[in-house]
Amino acid sequence: PEVAVGTALLFGFLVKIPAGGVYLLKGEVDDRALFRLLLGGVPGVLLGSLLLAQLKGAKDLVLLLVGLTVVLSAGLGLWRSLKGLPQGKERPHLLPPAAFGIGLEVGFSSAGAGALGTLLLFHATRLSPQKVVGTDLLFGLVLALLGGGVHLYFGQVDPGLLLARATGGV
Repeated sequence: PEVAVGTALLFGFLVKIPAGGVYLLKGEVDDRALFRLLLGGVPGVLLGSLLLAQLKGAKDLVLLLVGLTVVLSAGLGLWRSLKGLPQGKERPHLLPPAAFGIGLEVGFSSAGAGALGTLLLFHATRLSPQKVVGTDLLFGLVLALLGGGVHLYFGQVDPGLLLARATGGV
C-alpha cells in the first residue's frame, strides 16, 4: 500500500501541473483560501505520509480509509444537492483544521484532497465554482508533492509505474 500511495501522490502532482497552471493564469485561485488550506493541510499530509511509512503492510486499514473517504464525500455532496443548500456565510476559520484532516487522509491514502477539499470550500467560503476548483486543485497539487516526496524519500514509489501513468495522464 505504501508504494501504491507514494506512486499515486506523485502521479497526482504531475497531472495537476497543467490544469493548475490554467487556473492560475485565469485568476481562478483564491490566495487567502489556499493559504488557509495549506496552513492545516501541509502538517497533515506530512504526518499522514510518515504514519503510513511507519505502518508498512497496513493494506486493509488504507483501503478502509479510502473507502470511507469516498463514501463520506459522495454522501455529503448528495445531501447538499438534495437539500438544495445555498452557499452559507464565510467560515474561513474552518479551513485550517479541516484541511489538516484532509492532508492526513491524503498522506495516508492518496485520496481525499479533491472531493473533500471541494466540499470544504463550498461549505466554508462563498467562492465561485471556478475558484473552488482552481483553489482546491492547487491545494491538492501541493499536498501531492509533499506527501509524494516523503514516500519517495522512503523508497515507496514505483518509478516505472509512475512514468507509465504520468505519460498518459499529463
